[in-house]
Order: sequence, then structure tokens, then C-alpha cells
Amino acid sequence: MRFEQEIDGKGPQHGESMVDEGTSIASFSVLSEIATGSPQSEHRKYFTRYTTQTDGKERLAEAITNLAQTKAAKVLLDLGAGDGRLTRLVAPIFDKVIAVEWNEKYRDALQLLPKTEVFIESMQDFSFQGDFDMALMSYSLSGVPLDKRTQFFEKLFRQCSPNGCVLYATYADGCEWDQFSSLVSEKLGRERSGGTGIHEAELRKLNYTVNVVENIRTLIWGQSLDDLGDVLSFFFLDKVKDYQQRFVEFRPHLDRLSFEMPDGRRGIAVTECLVEVTP
Repeated sequence: MRFEQEIDGKGPQHGESMVDEGTSIASFSVLSEIATGSPQSEHRKYFTRYTTQTDGKERLAEAITNLAQTKAAKVLLDLGAGDGRLTRLVAPIFDKVIAVEWNEKYRDALQLLPKTEVFIESMQDFSFQGDFDMALMSYSLSGVPLDKRTQFFEKLFRQCSPNGCVLYATYADGCEWDQFSSLVSEKLGRERSGGTGIHEAELRKLNYTVNVVENIRTLIWGQSLDDLGDVLSFFFLDKVKDYQQRFVEFRPHLDRLSFEMPDGRRGIAVTECLVEVTP
């Protein structure tokens, strides 16, 4: 599971996700609360907890806004908009936003955003026919099947304005969060996708050029080390019980990779990357 799979509240279909002695089963309050819930309610509760304890969306939105101003971008094509958390933050800088999202349940939230036209459909089948100045896939690129990537990007480049850009956001391989997530995923037998290395290799095979335009340092935090482990459990939603039962094993690694913040909270750093794709 990847950081990008859940970060915008998109759920499992979108693909990329990000996310140790003495912690008892009872300390995982969120896990206990949702243990018998539906998959959708589990995702929502985990996601809500995570979004209140990270500055990732705000920092990424700031980077996108700065780039849009530099390029004088007026129309944004937001591919995989999810529930619109990031879209809401960047929309004010654009004259028009085209939000493409496959999940019908997010239609109402997206339609409340100013200057936003909503298309409920898969990313690779987006039907918007006009030009745009910036296309953005925030932790959603993996939602486009590999065998449809060439056709997808060709369409994007045809509709992109001469000075426009096609971007995706993902996490940087090797950052502290990635080290912890990689270790836990390997121990739990989980396959990961997304990240700078995987995306770059996939796109270069299709003869596209990728360039990191900005590295953004963000944080995920908890009130304590154990609380941070609880927050990060969102990123292992498909292996919640295993993660819970084996947290004592993972805890020393989280202790090593995280740090104490000035106010006493425990944080782990994530390097998020804004990457441009060109033909």
C-alpha cells in the first residue's frame, strides 16, 4: 500500500501509500474503535485522524501555488481529486479548476468548491476537452493502469497549453517515513507501489522525461511515540491486525526514525516531491 493511495481520501482504487516497545493492544484506540466497521468507515476514520496530525496538504498546496504563479497558470486539471482537500487549498489561485474523480461519493464535496467543474470518471478516461495550464496527480498516478499510461499522457500533452505543465506528487524514496513504511511493509508481506523510484522507472520506459521541481519536507506527528504509531496505522489498513499485534517489533525502528518536537510531540519527516513529466 502506498502513501499516495490514501493521502487524498481516495481509497484503495487509486493506488500509492506512505506510513514501535511497550505498546499494548489497548493503546491502539483508533484500531479498537473501527475493528468491526466497514472498509469505507475504517478508511474514513483513519484518514480523518491522519489529516489532523500532518502538515502535508498545506505544504504541498503552497508549492503548487508558487509554481502556478510562476507559470501564470489559469486552468487546473486535478486528476484524482478525492474529496477535494488539496483542491480546496489551491483553487483560489486559478480561474478554473477541472476536478476528475472516479468515486461518486465525493461529487457533492467537490461541487461545493469555487470555480470548479466536476467529472465523476476514471482518470485515464477523463472527458474534459478544453486546454489547461497545469495538470496535477496528487498521489494518484498509480490509479492509471500501466498499459494505458501512454494514451493517457499523450492526451494530456495534446491539451496542455504551450507554457503549461503536467505534474504528479509522490514521496521521496529513502526519507524517514519511507524507511519505516518499507520496513513494516516487508515484515507484513505487503507490496508497495509509488514513490520517486518506481514512478520514474515506469515513465522512462515509456520514453517520458521526469524532473523533480520541488522537494517538500512535511511532518506527521503524535502526542507520543505510541500515538504516532497509532496515527501511522492508517497506512497499513489492509494489515491492521498484523500491524497492531506486531507493533512492539516495529516500535524501536519508529523511535530511531522519528524525533521529539519542541512541544514534546513525536514527529516523523516525509519528503514529498512535485515532479514534472515531459514528452
